[in-house]
Amino acid sequence: MVSIRLVWSWSRWNSPLGRGFLSGAITSPDDFAADDWRRTDPRFRGENFDRNLDVAKAVNSLARRRASRPH
Repeated sequence: MVSIRLVWSWSRWNSPLGRGFLSGAITSPDDFAADDWRRTDPRFRGENFDRNLDVAKAVNSLARRRASRPH
């Protein structure tokens, strides 16, 4: 559980995935703010966007199984 908290804490502040993906706030590229750089980054477009959602879902699933939640 400690490792999940460390990953969550780090990713929340230092990772594009932590800014909306892990909380479930971002479910579509249209959810990015107009000035969000992820709108134009290839890592967050097309199939890559879907892969990022899959990663976020896997992390959230693991956290639920471990009875952990974001802080």
